[in-house]
Amino acid sequence: MSIASLADRIRPRTRLRAARSHWSARRHALPDFLILGTQKGGTSSLFDYLTALPGVITSATKELHFFTKHSVSNFYDNHGLDWYRSQFPLRSELRQAGAITGEATPRYMYEPLAMTRIARDLPDSRWIVILREPIERAQSHYEMMTGFGKEQRSFTDALHDDLKVFIASTSTASASAPTRYDNLDYLERGIYTQQLSVIAGLRPGIPTLVLFSEHLFAGDPTSFSLLHSFLGLPEPEANRFPHSRRGQGTTTIDPIARERLATFFTENNAGLAELLQSDRFVTVDPTTWPDWVHRGHLPRAPSEDGLIV
Repeated sequence: MSIASLADRIRPRTRLRAARSHWSARRHALPDFLILGTQKGGTSSLFDYLTALPGVITSATKELHFFTKHSVSNFYDNHGLDWYRSQFPLRSELRQAGAITGEATPRYMYEPLAMTRIARDLPDSRWIVILREPIERAQSHYEMMTGFGKEQRSFTDALHDDLKVFIASTSTASASAPTRYDNLDYLERGIYTQQLSVIAGLRPGIPTLVLFSEHLFAGDPTSFSLLHSFLGLPEPEANRFPHSRRGQGTTTIDPIARERLATFFTENNAGLAELLQSDRFVTVDPTTWPDWVHRGHLPRAPSEDGLIV
């Protein structure tokens, strides 16, 4: 048999397998909601909380990373939306249970490309963001990377080096396009105004829910009620939030370094309170926000001049 005739016999079978795979994938649902981040803000706890509710059937894996460029397997380009669908329950299963489905990948809100892809491919999905005091978030991030064996520097040295990288990247690239993929980006992940501004510009008619880590772990009933309402779920029976892999912030920071970190985040998150009060976001009453959200003044260019001493 010639190679050409063999190829002619194989090609229809390949197309048939692809058609069957596509048909099978179409039986699965796309997510109703996505937890976009922030990393070390309580996304694992929120995912576990929602997974335990009778009206929610989440993806089997928490962090699918489908839309991110950071994904090692690059599922978005190599496998496409059919693979993504296959990670969620069957539509018939959700209908029978009267449930919704979703996933959580904390990197999504940090990566503009991922958010652009999500807005295009899942235009009706509901988006959830959790914010955490950025110094505590950076501490927890550092401790996670230390635990993974990917960080050997002291916290002070790591922040000082990270500031150098941040200054270099912001001087040569768009402020809305993070380029860090080494997972050692302790500072930039806490610049929430930059990330939320990208989100706000993608779907003007569909608000994003913003919650605060401090409220959720304190069992704030208003936050839980808002979460359930946003997802179309019954009122919560209890406001208990599981502490799932959340860093406790045990790293020691020099008082002077902490003060300068606070200044760094205050300057780079200037305008956060005003942004959250726009019609692009749904959140709890601003009078109940954590104090760090309200801090802010006119931003100035970051300086390497002794953030950490």
